[in-house]
Amino acid sequence: MLKELYAKFHDRGLVIVGVSIDDDREQFERAWKKANLPWMQVFDGQGAKGALVKLFNARAIPVSFLIEADGRIAAKIVDSAQLQQQITKLMEK
Repeated sequence: MLKELYAKFHDRGLVIVGVSIDDDREQFERAWKKANLPWMQVFDGQGAKGALVKLFNARAIPVSFLIEADGRIAAKIVDSAQLQQQITKLMEK
C-alpha cells in the first residue's frame, strides 16, 4: 500500500522515511533489499531504544507520522487503512 501511495504522490511532494528499530545491521539490510523500497530507510543500531523512537514516543510497530511541509505533525497513525486515507486527504489539498 505504501509503495502505491508513494508512486501516486511522490511527484507532488510525498516523502517517506522509514526508521528501522532493528539492532542487527545485516538483518536490516536483508529486509530492506527484499522489500525493494524506493524511499530512504534509517538505521541507527539502537533498536527500540533509538533516538527517533524516543523523540516520537513510538510505542507501536508500525507507527506512522504524517508531517506537513512546515514540520507540523499532522497525524500519528498505527492503522494502515487510516494511513492511506490520511495521506490521500493531505496530498489532495
